[in-house]
Amino acid sequence: MLKHTSSISHLLMKLDAMTLGHGATFKIYLPRIEEIDELPTSTPTAAELPHGTGTILLVEDDAQVRALVGRVLRARGYQVLDTADGPAALQIAAQHPGAIDLLLTDMIMPGGLSGRQVAEQVLAHCPAARVLYMSGYPDSVLAQHQLITPNQVVLQKPFTPEVLSQTVWEVLQR
Repeated sequence: MLKHTSSISHLLMKLDAMTLGHGATFKIYLPRIEEIDELPTSTPTAAELPHGTGTILLVEDDAQVRALVGRVLRARGYQVLDTADGPAALQIAAQHPGAIDLLLTDMIMPGGLSGRQVAEQVLAHCPAARVLYMSGYPDSVLAQHQLITPNQVVLQKPFTPEVLSQTVWEVLQR
């Protein structure tokens, strides 16, 4: 049997018993919080999230992400045209008979075109469209490789359905 006490900052950990082959018992003592400075904010319910209208061209090479994003946006009232790469997105933009209100594109994709290149070419067909980028890379990496400029909106992956819905709505309101 071994007894040992260790303290790191405001954490006290005590090893009470250890028997070979039978495990160990640890007691961890955390400091008591007398009062909470700020109550945590709750995430909005589905009814509180903004609904929208319009057509979104979604370009995302990851099939699972594309399916989830499409499902969330359709549930919020948008028409979603989705594809896995830039060349297909350009074809959809050129052939779509109506307006495309938002291009929601990943920044780095296979197929030879970056999200920025796709945006430049889609905007040639649909100059009124808004652009929202998605990326799993930090803004600093994207800026270093000149994939974004300061006035571009980038939605950082991973994101929640609530953040996606709110960001899309805000970009479309500009």
